Amino acid sequence: MSESDGGAPLDENALEQLAQRFLLARRTGRTAGPASEYTMLRDTETGLRVAAKLGQMLAADGIGISGLKLGANDSAAQRAMGLPGPLVAPLYEEWMLPAQAAVPLSRFVQPKLEAEIGFRLVRGTWVALACIEIADSRLSGWSGQGGQILADFALNGAIVRGTDLGTAAETSYEVRHDGALVAAGTASVSEARRRMEKHAADAGVRFVASGALHALVDLEPGAWALRFREGGEVAVTVTGTTAPE
Repeated sequence: MSESDGGAPLDENALEQLAQRFLLARRTGRTAGPASEYTMLRDTETGLRVAAKLGQMLAADGIGISGLKLGANDSAAQRAMGLPGPLVAPLYEEWMLPAQAAVPLSRFVQPKLEAEIGFRLVRGTWVALACIEIADSRLSGWSGQGGQILADFALNGAIVRGTDLGTAAETSYEVRHDGALVAAGTASVSEARRRMEKHAADAGVRFVASGALHALVDLEPGAWALRFREGGEVAVTVTGTTAPE
């Protein structure tokens, strides 16, 4: 039972068991099951407690927090995800990848791709850069809501960081898969910077992914590239297939 079910809060043992299930699913590229098995995580407070337990487990394995991810930056996205406000979650160093990275699909369960504007802290100044997030859900069918999302690594699978964007306040971008255009649009660097600055100082991190620029697209094998008009690009090569569930 959880607080939202009218029962007592989950104890430390229950939190640890839930965290272990999500961590195992992540490390094996297999589903943690349907959201219906995790009704105790529908409230955000319990989801955050599981997420904190995950952080403790990873820290014990020597895996620290390297950044912060933002998401659900508008009210429509927050309603769709069952969240009371924007998504703010840690990024762990093991899944922070450099530009030109090559990754096997078997690392993920149900991966999708989104272009983002990232920010890195350089000698006290935040510099914008091209960034790809490989989003992933360990709950089958991307069915998680609210606290389930928070407990599930906030839907992060990996972050691929690219080159700097320059100083433009607004830019345009293209996402291509094996040369074919799959997403394009304009992006406000200044708005992304405002979102980032609202959360970065308190988190004490040196990298922030500021949120998706377009709707999620299914991650398939091949060469993926994100390019911004004024400069800034990142590429990732995806191989193989996802692990069987």
